[in-house]
Amino acid sequence: MTVKDNFIEFIESDFTEFEVVGEYVKESKEVNILHKTCGKTFNIRPSYFREVPLCIKCLGTPKTQEEYIERVNLISNNEYEVLSEYVKEWDKVLKRHKVCGYEWEISPGHFKVGRRCPKCSGRVRKDTEYFVNEIFETVGDEYEVMSEYGGAFHYIYFKHNSERCGNNVFKMTPSDFQQGRRCPKCGYLNKIGEHHWKYNPNLTEEQRQRRDMFNGKIRKWRDKVYARDNYTCQRCFKRGVKLNAHHLNSWDKYPEERFDLTNGITLCIDCHKQFHSLYGYVNNTHLQYIEYSKTYS
Repeated sequence: MTVKDNFIEFIESDFTEFEVVGEYVKESKEVNILHKTCGKTFNIRPSYFREVPLCIKCLGTPKTQEEYIERVNLISNNEYEVLSEYVKEWDKVLKRHKVCGYEWEISPGHFKVGRRCPKCSGRVRKDTEYFVNEIFETVGDEYEVMSEYGGAFHYIYFKHNSERCGNNVFKMTPSDFQQGRRCPKCGYLNKIGEHHWKYNPNLTEEQRQRRDMFNGKIRKWRDKVYARDNYTCQRCFKRGVKLNAHHLNSWDKYPEERFDLTNGITLCIDCHKQFHSLYGYVNNTHLQYIEYSKTYS
């Protein structure tokens, strides 16, 4: 038996004063039903009618706040609380769902035909305040939302309240954060030094430095990058300051480009730190640097 057949049988066997006169599409799509007693038809969601098998035309239009509250209690089994004044059917009223505590505005007319708590149905239209509260429920005050929420895939800034990473501010999509991604700087720190899976505790610090410099190969590459760029930061154009040779396509993911001169660019230490605070220390790309140099002046 299909869901459609099940709904029609539900009405024909248990509620004979009603008849489905419109086309049934699905449980969440309104269907036209005739109330034989009053002779009027009305549109309502099948899923809602199963819970509250009433004729919404017979409910009438409340004339007072008390009458409206009584109607809300009747059609919602006392699950909702009216928080603002009822004026008319299509002027929104603030309600609270007693089950989850969510508050939102909805017109009495839409509530009457079966529209209910958007949080419980997964239809909340998030704003910045809602998203901030959502993040706090997930991670407490360990992270802060630093810019306006514009959608699940719109990059925003987060701040990691941690001394380990220096209260790092980074850019990430809300979707990625809610799926478990966190501070990229801490992610990097968790993969280096004694946390690295290849860490050898038997090496001395001198041996590590010698190994990491590939017997001077990376130093030679760095010096060539500096010389080509006239020992000048290619973003803020400062000279005579401490410099870093930045890999446009990152060291970890593009090993074949590690010592390619065209894959390097000279940055001052401040610009270099700012770039990695925004984009993390792994999986960096040339396109990220282009975006950084155009966006952050």
